[in-house]
Amino acid sequence: MINYTLLIFVFIGFCIFMLFRNNWIYKIRTAHCDLVHELMEKKIKDGSYSVTLNRQYHDCVWEYNKMLNHFWIWDISKMITDRVKFDELMEFKKGRDNESEMDKGLAH
Repeated sequence: MINYTLLIFVFIGFCIFMLFRNNWIYKIRTAHCDLVHELMEKKIKDGSYSVTLNRQYHDCVWEYNKMLNHFWIWDISKMITDRVKFDELMEFKKGRDNESEMDKGLAH
């Protein structure tokens, strides 16, 4: 009886862990997709947009299910498949954040 009880607690603990992980991955993927869409909007304005480019930026990190199923990996840097595209996204994010800080400074 004790072994089954322990097994049930381990299973419930794992399920709770996966709920937290699912939420964490959802936040990461949503932020990544939002950033890709912002970059693509900028590229559309610049005239350098293409569908394959959009796909490359989306695919520079693992897909949602792969991130969820590899539950032992928590380091996001290990989930990057294309470092160059990911670094471009991070540079875009830095530039965007700097522009918004400058806008806030000008508003005061």
